[in-house]
Amino acid sequence: MNQKQLYPEVASFLKMKIEELRSQRKRPLSLRALSVKCGIPSGRFTDLLHGRRPLSEFYAEKLCVGLKLNPPEQQKLNSLVTTASRKETRRTLNENELAVMSGWENFAILSLLKTKDIFVKPEQIAERLGITVERTQQCLEVLKSLNMISDHAGFFERTASHLTTTFGIPSEAIKNAHEAVLMKSSQVLRATTPEQRYYSSITFPFDMNNLGEAKKMIDEFRKKFSRRMELGKRKEVFNLSIQFFPYTELKGPSHE
Repeated sequence: MNQKQLYPEVASFLKMKIEELRSQRKRPLSLRALSVKCGIPSGRFTDLLHGRRPLSEFYAEKLCVGLKLNPPEQQKLNSLVTTASRKETRRTLNENELAVMSGWENFAILSLLKTKDIFVKPEQIAERLGITVERTQQCLEVLKSLNMISDHAGFFERTASHLTTTFGIPSEAIKNAHEAVLMKSSQVLRATTPEQRYYSSITFPFDMNNLGEAKKMIDEFRKKFSRRMELGKRKEVFNLSIQFFPYTELKGPSHE
């Protein structure tokens, strides 16, 4: 007996888009091929297609890329993400979680799982990130223990779409995380060509009274930039590090 269709709008939208894609092709397009194209386990893809599961931000992003949705279609699909799913897929990392997730590799793996590729073995992830299989397995175990990923029917899958940390609070774990990124950034600078990366800096006189506004502008740009750059055929994982710090010795008490 078929399960009740609990999310008919999601099912209707997906069926309409799939029929449209099939009409544009001369060869048959199976649901399994579409699930692979979207980077979604076939069972979950079928549940979404039949309205048996709520649509999360995580799977909405994968569908937007895999089904090649145009901007209006992306907006429509994102409007069908349930409120409960939005709450479930957003997560603020606490101090203990950040301490356990030391190193850039953990965050890189989480981003890699948002690309269109499907990963079923640690060796595949290790090859893409240029790290050892042993280190990859360590990271996967950490992410599993924190319930940030799951091994669903042989597929590694993110359980949280968006991760964030606390702001403006002194944190040794956050310092270590930033330091790991800076060290990796230095390695990438030496190992890549200018065509493969973009490093830039500017030095200028500054009024400390504008520091709050500067942080706000950078944060707004960072969010807008990531939303725009996550569209399209996502196959690689990049890091954007905006470094804004004083060269001069500041007068008075320092603040993190």
